[in-house]
Amino acid sequence: MIEAKLEAGDIERFAEVLEGAPAVVKDAKRQAFEAAAPKLLSEVRRQIGGAGKVQSWQDMQVGSRGGYAAVRPRAGAYTDPTRTGKRYAVGYVTNAIESGHRFPTPTGKNRDYRPRMRSGAMKVPGKQFYAKAEARADAIAQQAVEQVAEALAAHLEG
Repeated sequence: MIEAKLEAGDIERFAEVLEGAPAVVKDAKRQAFEAAAPKLLSEVRRQIGGAGKVQSWQDMQVGSRGGYAAVRPRAGAYTDPTRTGKRYAVGYVTNAIESGHRFPTPTGKNRDYRPRMRSGAMKVPGKQFYAKAEARADAIAQQAVEQVAEALAAHLEG
């Protein structure tokens, strides 16, 4: 016959460990998102490619309470002035590159110019680098989940 003994002190110690578990999970989650953010940033930059101008506009963001990690264009940053003196927000330019944009029809300056039309619209196709980076984000998220689980397991064992 198998016999198991359980003492009141054991139950109280286990209850104390469980009471501390939410704080451990919260801290581990924040650390996991802080570790995931640079990985996401490097993946987005890799998908952008190029010489680095648009790559340098990207910035990582971790939620104020540690609830998420994201990569987005840098807030409050603007491009260099164009020939006409206009400056554009880097988020505006990044969105145009990401999802594509229309370009103006040719003026009367060069009447022989005939642009190639894509399905009746004069549009530059988007690069979709955020969507392509999202495929790798699932693996990064899985690593973050494992990191939180390991921290919780270590807390429950100790």
